[in-house]
Amino acid sequence: MAPPFDQIFPPSPTFTEKHAGDQGGRVFLVTGSTSGVGLELAKMLYGLNGTVYVAGRSAEKISAAIKTIKKQVRTKTGRVEALQVDLANLPSIGQSARDFLSKEDRLDVLVHNAGLMTPPAGSKTDLGHDLEMGTNCLGPFLLNHFLEPTLKKTAAATNSPLGVRVVWLSSMIAASVPKGGITMNNDGSPKVIKNAMENYMQSKVGNVFLAIETARRLGKDGIINVSVNPGLLKTELQRHVSPIQRMIMGLMFKEPKYGAYTELFGCLSPEINSNKNGAFILPWGRFGQIPDHIQQSIDNGKAASFYEWCDRETKEYQ
Repeated sequence: MAPPFDQIFPPSPTFTEKHAGDQGGRVFLVTGSTSGVGLELAKMLYGLNGTVYVAGRSAEKISAAIKTIKKQVRTKTGRVEALQVDLANLPSIGQSARDFLSKEDRLDVLVHNAGLMTPPAGSKTDLGHDLEMGTNCLGPFLLNHFLEPTLKKTAAATNSPLGVRVVWLSSMIAASVPKGGITMNNDGSPKVIKNAMENYMQSKVGNVFLAIETARRLGKDGIINVSVNPGLLKTELQRHVSPIQRMIMGLMFKEPKYGAYTELFGCLSPEINSNKNGAFILPWGRFGQIPDHIQQSIDNGKAASFYEWCDRETKEYQ
């Protein structure tokens, strides 16, 4: 299946930090924000006077990112804070969530931006999960679980017309995706696919499934979930691809700030409301359609089954 032309070469962004308005008093948590798209989004939110948690695995990289943000961005009342979290390590995520909750009693927007693409074949987490599925889906699912009570409390108390949101980072799921989105084993677990890109892409379909299922389950609590294809971007996500692939990507792909515009749309666009709960966002900030074969899987219950698998796999650490 050929990727859609308008997702490879999207129209210019129409929603940027110039349109977002002041975010003073609101709290944002962005995983994987020590570099790339996440860092650019953190800069934008900080410049809009938001309180932004830069979340990542490395304390050293978090500190460097915060220094970069403060050096490059002017703000009146913005605040930037550190949060160390390793999404590939399920037992540690609860403590990371508690570290955040020891400092904040609200959370307006949670952005599951962190991700891993095509590591060496056979890479696994310490608990034996496929590394991509563990990092891209199970870790965010568990972090979301710990922060849901605070998201609900914030939604009940907020007077912002933007409400409370969770943004799940997906990809261009119109290409290189197995039939139905995710290939399942007989026990309901995702099958590890030999094709490296397909294996990565099914984890990104997993993010769409989680956005849709979480939207369904938390919509009554005033929490809006969306998934985002940030666009084709030059980031550290390509660190595991071949030199030739990296060269081609370097010629075709855009700078990370464009992906941040896509995420910013998911975070703050007034076009997103309860009627758009579960929406799929295209670059650089447009509503899109989920491919038919994936939508059919959702309609047939595969998204719910995947959500339940994530719940089972993380239950011991909840």
